[in-house]
Amino acid sequence: MTLAIAAIIVVAAIFGMSVGLAIVEFRRVVPLIFRCTKCGVEFKQPPHREFPRECPSCGATDWALRT
Repeated sequence: MTLAIAAIIVVAAIFGMSVGLAIVEFRRVVPLIFRCTKCGVEFKQPPHREFPRECPSCGATDWALRT
């Protein structure tokens, strides 16, 4: 009985540490910075999000194309 409780405590401690360390590492992630080639505005976006489809300032869908 006490061996099962000790095993549960060890598993819970490992799980808690992994969640805590993941949160610490996730906070260190640097946001991606983009610049619109149409209006010249810089905008930031977290790296875990999808690639931006349009410029948030001017709404251009071809904001990344060089002219």
